[in-house]
This record gives sequence, structure tokens and C-alpha cells, in this order.
Amino acid sequence: MQQYPVKGSEALAPMPVEAPSHLPEEPKKKRAAVEAPKQGVSPFTVAAIAVVLLLFFGLLFSMMRLFEVRSENGELQRQKQELQTLQDQLTAQYESSIDMDEIAQRAEALGMHLPWAEQIEYVHIELPEPVERTTQEIESGMFAAFRAMVQDMQAYFS
Repeated sequence: MQQYPVKGSEALAPMPVEAPSHLPEEPKKKRAAVEAPKQGVSPFTVAAIAVVLLLFFGLLFSMMRLFEVRSENGELQRQKQELQTLQDQLTAQYESSIDMDEIAQRAEALGMHLPWAEQIEYVHIELPEPVERTTQEIESGMFAAFRAMVQDMQAYFS
């Protein structure tokens, strides 16, 4: 066993450490030149932007067409109202132009006349009313249906 020239309590006491006169320098590491990552544009991004632009312009043109159609619709509604007013005026003018006295004079000038009494024959046709039913038929039909319903319910629950 090897013996140390120190007593027991001195072994635990801190001993001064002498600083080395010259420290070795840290080896210099060569840093590789780091290139900035290329900022490439992915095809998906290009396609997404193209689709968004396409949809935007489609929406823009649709809105323009909708505005045109609404304007055209308003113009057609106005024309319809004018034509309706004109039709009402022409109908009133036509109805006011019918003169029964003038028609009678024109008929006499053409040799037309009202029928004589012996030319008029009245025909009397007797037809039974197909929708007329007696109250007895109505009551018997209603009661028969009610009776059948009650019988069906009795048969179901028994």
C-alpha cells in the first residue's frame, strides 16, 4: 500500500491549485458556409393561386351579368306595365265603339230581320238532376260507413 505524506485531517482540507501558466487554445473549427435555403414556389401554391384567381374573376363576371339581368328585368317590367295600360285603353275604346243601334241599322240595310213568332220554337227537356240525393240515401250512406268503422274497431280490439 502506498502512503501519502498527509495526515488524515489535512487530506480533507482544500489545497491551493496552481493555475497553469499557459492554457492550450481551443481548436478553431471551420464553419462551413451556410447557404440560405432556396425559396422555391411549389406547384401546389401556383395551382391554388390560379384557382383562386379563376374563381374571383368568375365571381366578378357573374356579378356583372347579374347586374345586367336585373337592369334588363326592370326595363321589361316597365314595358309590361306600359303594354298593360295600353291594352286596358284599347279594350275600353273597343267596348265603347260597339253601338247596338248602328248594328241594327246595318242589319236592316243588309235585309236581316228578327225572327217571326212562328219561327220560334221552345223545346222543353226534362233531365233528372244527377247530383240530387235524398236525405235518406245520405243518412244511410253515412251511417253505413260509421257502422262499418265501429265494427272494424270492435273486431280489432276483441
